[in-house]
Amino acid sequence: MTTDWQSVRDEFPALAHCTWLNTATFGQVPLRAQSAIARHYNNRNLLGGRDFLDWFAEADDIRQDVAQLFGASVDDVAFIPHTSSALSLLVNGIDWRKGDEIVTFEEEFPNQIYAAAVIEERGVRLVRTRLTEWESALNERTRMMAVSQTNYANGMEAPVPEMAAKLRAQGGLLYVDGTQTAGARQFDFGACEPDLYSVNAYKWMNSPPGAGFMLVPRRTRQWLKPATVGWRSDRNWRNVNNLHDGRPEFSEAADRYEGGMLPFVNLFAMREAIRLLVEMGLAEAEARTLRLAGMTRDVLRSVGAVPLGDENALANGHIVAARLPGTDPGEIARRMESDGILISARSGFLRVSPHYYNDESDIDAFAAALKRALNHA
Repeated sequence: MTTDWQSVRDEFPALAHCTWLNTATFGQVPLRAQSAIARHYNNRNLLGGRDFLDWFAEADDIRQDVAQLFGASVDDVAFIPHTSSALSLLVNGIDWRKGDEIVTFEEEFPNQIYAAAVIEERGVRLVRTRLTEWESALNERTRMMAVSQTNYANGMEAPVPEMAAKLRAQGGLLYVDGTQTAGARQFDFGACEPDLYSVNAYKWMNSPPGAGFMLVPRRTRQWLKPATVGWRSDRNWRNVNNLHDGRPEFSEAADRYEGGMLPFVNLFAMREAIRLLVEMGLAEAEARTLRLAGMTRDVLRSVGAVPLGDENALANGHIVAARLPGTDPGEIARRMESDGILISARSGFLRVSPHYYNDESDIDAFAAALKRALNHA
């Protein structure tokens, strides 16, 4: 069945008021997700929250949706408020030894850099290298690599399956932040199983801030202890009339890391955004996003800009980063915003990030506004 892209676009009313080509900063939240939030509160108005255990049952259904979308087991799925919590869980759960190394990359997102830098006080050495040279940075002291699946600033895409296999073979761990990939690109977690995969769903998965998840494979759950302990830490927490009084017995599934109450309204909204993706097919959404990114690169080349993807094949995906010789990309982005075109400047690049809800008219508007902005430079 062919996707009715106008109907999809109608789910995102902000697109009628501006040209949003900035999903790498924030994704638009579909109307159906907003309606899910309203339904939840309407239900609370009617029932006063006495059905709260049913909310957890719905959350379990959402785990299944996430697992199916990413080729994971439902037991792998835990909800998180942001990826910082997932990375902190892993970093603080490792029994670091003096002389261990943690590898991350130049121009990485600050999460990965800060978490690695903080543990240097434990005698761990932070190694920063180019993404294109990741293999040469690994050695017998490498305990962990922390990487964004897609770089937020330049759009470079990490070869996650190869990284996972290499690190597993030498006894290292791989943490992957999939925030800038999930929802835009297909990813089979089960086929490569990094040691922890986390997603903040407010970008390409078109969910509110506070909706997120991590995928934790069984082998990691076998040694990684929960950092948050609360009333849901005991595996029999659903027996709310007689909660366990004593040392908790943790679930073997990834929900052992949640500990307490869940942000239900955010998760219910995320479920609707996932359903929209499933309806159109993630493969079709990916193909559309990549086609629009390709058109964006053509526009940039036409005005003398240099897309990074022309120099590096790892940067030829859904986030478009380009240099504009002799111009300040931040100033160009500001001029275009005054023209109703929303893009970004990051690390010396003009960054444009179309998603499946964009169309050719958005790229045309971008092209016209870019020429006007450059004529005033």
